[in-house]
Amino acid sequence: MEMRWQDHITYRNPVPFVPFDFGTYYDHEASLYNGGFPESIIIDSLSLDSMRVDGPNVFGVQLHNVSISSSDLSGNFYLTFGISDDSQFYSEPPSWFQAPVIYEQSHLPLIMIDTYGADIPDEPRIPAYMGIISNESGTNNVKDNFNDYDGHITIERRGNSSQWNDKTPYRFETVDENGENNNVELLGMPEENDWVLYAPWQDKTMIRNV
Repeated sequence: MEMRWQDHITYRNPVPFVPFDFGTYYDHEASLYNGGFPESIIIDSLSLDSMRVDGPNVFGVQLHNVSISSSDLSGNFYLTFGISDDSQFYSEPPSWFQAPVIYEQSHLPLIMIDTYGADIPDEPRIPAYMGIISNESGTNNVKDNFNDYDGHITIERRGNSSQWNDKTPYRFETVDENGENNNVELLGMPEENDWVLYAPWQDKTMIRNV
């Protein structure tokens, strides 16, 4: 989905899935009219299934202006679906459209976290389920079985200002079925129950971005 918008946007069906719902404290300038590209988000099939409801589904877009004196509220939205066969029921996408890159396989371990549909807050930690795929062959696919960790965690955002960066750091604890601390080895690291998903988004050199 691509969007050209100014100031503020929220999507609901029936819950927000682009959670930008914490006020319009700054102007957001649309870039498409100036030769730029609209902002985009990939909605994968699992996310789409979790948002669908029985019966009619409503796709809603909500715009907020930055202030009552602002006169440039605008928004254009484009919803693009991939079609797996040769049928052509819809028009071609715009010339600026760039097909998303979908990662299903990696030579790095894959960590999958299911929060049961809940947003991850600053605090407190919320219950979630985590699986890690780390095959001896060095090739990991999202469809492979969890083989390094397959169990419960609790998770929250990490950091003060850094938690609002585009690349969010997280802190999580491995726990048992009763929510008690569970010391485990992860990816060859020593047993522990406190873990961090570090995201040095502001490290422009990328030296520590591993």
